Amino acid sequence: MSQTLQSDHGRPVHRVLIQAVIASLLSILALLCSSLFFARSASALELRAASAGANQPGEGKLVHLTQRHRIRVHDQVMAEEVDLQLRNDFEQEVEVSARFELARDQKVDGFSYYNGAERIVGEVLEKQAARQVYQELTGMQRDPGIVEQEGNFFRFSVYPVAPGETKPVQLKTVRSLATRQDWVSLRIP
Repeated sequence: MSQTLQSDHGRPVHRVLIQAVIASLLSILALLCSSLFFARSASALELRAASAGANQPGEGKLVHLTQRHRIRVHDQVMAEEVDLQLRNDFEQEVEVSARFELARDQKVDGFSYYNGAERIVGEVLEKQAARQVYQELTGMQRDPGIVEQEGNFFRFSVYPVAPGETKPVQLKTVRSLATRQDWVSLRIP
């Protein structure tokens, strides 16, 4: 006569073990997928630092400290806020430029950065006018920032970033989401 071991819940022990193994494998798969997503997101950000006159600065590097995404969906519209913190580890002040790739129908909706505790909110201007204002302000040693969008890419620049300074930057984007049979679809890479 054989006897089957029972768990506390009345199920055979081998069934409980199989369920535990499957749950563990799914957890590991979820961790791997999220790691790949965050590694891919971070690599989509291209950073560049330039000293006065657009020259390559001397010794040091530009450090990407953090990147946080907040996504809100209302009806068929997705709003995303991307918070970045960049640190200048060069021995001189630099202009920081970054380039992101957006989804095909995603648009930049806002841009701000901080000078110390003061939040500087960007204005939306026609591209040529924005570039001219940015160049005039950098020549006056004021603290301008600019964001430009061309197709699926957008680029921002902030000047000056002092040696050792951490520069928080926030970008806001909006996107209309696809619908299928009363369902809204959002695909994250």
